[in-house]
This record gives sequence, C-alpha cells and structure tokens, in this order.
Amino acid sequence: MLVDALTERTVSVILPYYNRADTLIQAAKSVLDQSHSDLRLYLIDDGSTDDSAAALKRLDDRRVVRVRLDHNQGVAAARNVGLEQAPTRLVSFMDSDDVWLPRKLEAQLRFLRDIQATDQAVSVAGCGWQIDGAENPAKEFSSGPYSRNDVHDRVAGLRTPMLLVDRFVAERKARFDESLPALLDRDYVMACLSNGTKVVVVPEMLALVRRGRKDHVASSRSAARAFEMLMEKYAADLAENRDLRAWYSYRAAREYAAHRDVPRALRHVPSALSRQPARRGAELALGLAGGPRGLAAARRLMPHAPTR
Repeated sequence: MLVDALTERTVSVILPYYNRADTLIQAAKSVLDQSHSDLRLYLIDDGSTDDSAAALKRLDDRRVVRVRLDHNQGVAAARNVGLEQAPTRLVSFMDSDDVWLPRKLEAQLRFLRDIQATDQAVSVAGCGWQIDGAENPAKEFSSGPYSRNDVHDRVAGLRTPMLLVDRFVAERKARFDESLPALLDRDYVMACLSNGTKVVVVPEMLALVRRGRKDHVASSRSAARAFEMLMEKYAADLAENRDLRAWYSYRAAREYAAHRDVPRALRHVPSALSRQPARRGAELALGLAGGPRGLAAARRLMPHAPTR
C-alpha cells in the first residue's frame, strides 16, 4: 500500500510493459534505485500474457503502483492511462527494456529548476543516453533551450525514457497520440510545447537504451508512416517553413527506402530534394537501389548526416 505523501518534488514514473518478463525487473529497479527517491512508479501492464506479473512480485516497495489493462492497447494508450493515474506535477517515462543511471532524475530536476529560476518557460527536460553495451562513448548533447520548431527538426536526448515533464508549465492537454505507429516521443514533446514553452536537455549520459528486440515500436515502415502522419498533423507549421517540409519529406523517403518500398519513397523525393539536392539525392539514390545496405554505404561515404 502506498502511504508516502506527495510533494512538489514527487515524480510519477510511468512504465508500461507487455510481455517483458526478461527485462522488466532491471528497468523497474533502476527507477526505484534513483538517488532522487521521492517518486511513484506506475507499472502499467498492457495485457501481458507471459510471466511479467509474477516477476514483479519480487519488487517489495511501497512506491510501486500496479495497473492492469484488460487487453493489449499499445504503448501510447498505456502511457496515457499512466498520465491519468498520476496525481503529481512531475512525470517521467520509462521503457520496459531500458535502464536509468542512478542520478538521472536528480540531475534532471536540478537542471530543470535552475533554468526555470531564470524565468524561462521550460516545461520538459531530456538527457543524454547511450546504447547499452556500446563501445563508443555517448554522443554530445546540447542543453538548449529548444523551441517546438527545433523539436520538429531534430533535438538529441528527447526519447521517451529521457523525459521529465513539469505538467504545471507544459500544455495541460498533452497526451500521447494513440494513432501514431512511431515517433510518439517527438509528438508528445511537441504537444507539451504547444503553449509556447521550451525544452532543455541535461548534457550528461543518464540512460542506457537497449536495441534488437523484434517487438520494438520503431521500424523503418512505421517511422515512414509516422513522418507522413506528422506532415498532415502539423501542416500549418510546415506550410510556414519550406525547409522543415523538405526535411520531413526526406525522412519519410529515407525510411521507405530502408523498407524497400520504392514507390512510396519516390512520392516524397521531389519535396525532399528541394533542399540540399546533391547530398540528399546521393543518399536516397543509394537507399532506393540497395535498401538498408545502400543507406549504410551512404553513411560510410558521407559520414556527416544531412540537416534541414
């Protein structure tokens, strides 16, 4: 039974899971072992059919709140259930196969409050991350602050497990778009910033991300479709910024090329090549010809990714 009183510093951590008995305990423990211990962990069981629930019985911590959905609804819906359940000003998100370093919440909360103390309207803090087990050091992360238009482009450190949101400052109606097949984190941050607030990134590596499972939301086809849907959803933003429209078209074309869906990729090529035609054209040509291998070859030949 949860008896701890809520404070202005209490963080509600929303962790949805579906059939993740093999990784769930480590993910949950990395939350409960945070140096910032004033938290509640909402474990949202999205209709699991494996031994996830049994594995969680090993977690004997009164800060844990368990919520069971009667059927699998998808990660966006599960996160929204968590948002509805959480009563706190501060919310954060965790994925069921990732790991937080112990200072993650502490560092983010201090960074967020320091920025807000300068009267900047900042509602979201991200952080640096690295792929678990990677030999190379974490990439460099810049602190910002960043506007919604910056997030449209590309801001490193804003994937879902890196987010800390101040709901008193963010757009109150911000939720995860349950219709999107991918790019849920990007869209949610943009929703939080739709009231004109900004996002910052703690430039420290504070989270470890795991890759390689077949049930990840991310895939080239789902990402391509999500870019198309965001182009429709944010048509007004893109209409005012041709560079941004070309960037979204380039990303959609690239993801369809990775999926070997040449007809759909070609639909976006003319708009994509309205900016940086030589650089983008060379990469997309290799991708259209060789799929993932072609795109990998492009990265070797042109190691600096194109920007918008």
